[in-house]
Amino acid sequence: MNQVVQVLTQLANNATLVTKEEVAHFLTNSELSTQQKTAIAAHNINTLVETVHDLPVIKCVPIIVSDDDEEQIITISNKHVANAS
Repeated sequence: MNQVVQVLTQLANNATLVTKEEVAHFLTNSELSTQQKTAIAAHNINTLVETVHDLPVIKCVPIIVSDDDEEQIITISNKHVANAS
């Protein structure tokens, strides 16, 4: 993943890489896999993510707290919040 991040950072910081040909030439000289180079050139984030195996899985679950003064139990099931009062 480190190589992908470095290449993407260089692409973002290099104002001379404007055309598709310039980006393709830059990617040709990088140490990325062919699949990663193709994904970056095509702006295909899903394929790029699939090629990077050490990405952490981040899950967010919203928790809604009642404004009432009464004590309530909040249960999380199947990524949905259900008020069990």
